[in-house]
Amino acid sequence: MPVGRGEVGIYYIIYAIIIIMTIKYTLTKPINLSSVLRQMGFHPLENSWVRTLGRYYYPRFHMYIETATPNELVLDLHLDQKQTTIKFNNKRHAGEYHGAVVEAEADRIKRWLDYAQTQ
Repeated sequence: MPVGRGEVGIYYIIYAIIIIMTIKYTLTKPINLSSVLRQMGFHPLENSWVRTLGRYYYPRFHMYIETATPNELVLDLHLDQKQTTIKFNNKRHAGEYHGAVVEAEADRIKRWLDYAQTQ
């Protein structure tokens, strides 16, 4: 489905019981991705990017980025509501992987990527 300057698709991938929103975006020209992500309010965290929604560390959007090809980005996005709790060696993740808030953030990311390609 063509949107703006790149092809965009939103997919839900099931890993065990967790559903992750995956955004596939095709670039029409090269961009400095780390610069664009910083302009959007994201900050690097190990091998991912996060954007806090307020003054504190949580809630935050958490995004993993893969480059399938030089012109295609694959973004895995979710909303962390609170810190992961570890109880009896069982990690419990308090994240939202779909819903209105996550979809609105995915749309915002796509608009920024479209805008970055017009510069």
